[in-house]
Amino acid sequence: MSFMKNIVVFDAPDVRDNLLPITYTRPVSHIRIGIDTIFEKWQALLPDAALSPLTVPYLRDKFPTTFTDDNIFVAGHVIPTKELAVAVESLNPGEALVADDSLLAFRGSKECFDKHAFDLTTTFHGKIKKIFWLYDIFLLNGEVMLDDFRRITANRTSQPLSDSNLVIGCPTFDDGTPKIFVEEGATVEGVTLNVTAGPIYIGRDATIMEGSCIRAPFAACVHSPA
Repeated sequence: MSFMKNIVVFDAPDVRDNLLPITYTRPVSHIRIGIDTIFEKWQALLPDAALSPLTVPYLRDKFPTTFTDDNIFVAGHVIPTKELAVAVESLNPGEALVADDSLLAFRGSKECFDKHAFDLTTTFHGKIKKIFWLYDIFLLNGEVMLDDFRRITANRTSQPLSDSNLVIGCPTFDDGTPKIFVEEGATVEGVTLNVTAGPIYIGRDATIMEGSCIRAPFAACVHSPA
């Protein structure tokens, strides 16, 4: 029987401490890496689920958590992939998903989650990307940005790029898909865009000023001025 999945994206305490001072003001899952935040990546991969973060008490007024009798808890420092999302959705009640001796996900009540009362533990054998230290955000940013770019732009058409711009490098990937994507409302004029090392994403209503030089991988998100 299908059910409305309630996803709780939790902060692992040791990881949260490692990621200070950024996590003084937000849950771990609200850290941006690549084009969007980890929380937004989960939302994109599990669009039919209700998601909320689970963080330290003083942040909960701003970032409240929704619990039900049947929750799926997922680690907020792990970068979600399609493979991981499928494994998470396939969890049975009482089942935990682990990798490298760390908890990736668990399906059950908050009480069982708090006590680590797992009926079954399953090992995830897919590739895992996660932020454990602050420098991981920068080390993984380019790789994650490419994954995000592929997901966000799949089967979509970019706004046309003005002839006033200069593109350095092949403008397409080997499969023929564009390396530059410009969202609706963005302004890009008189800009040098170097795509030799990856994609360039220009978000909705972003403005890239004339004379700017952009070297991929690069993302200017919604309303960004650059």
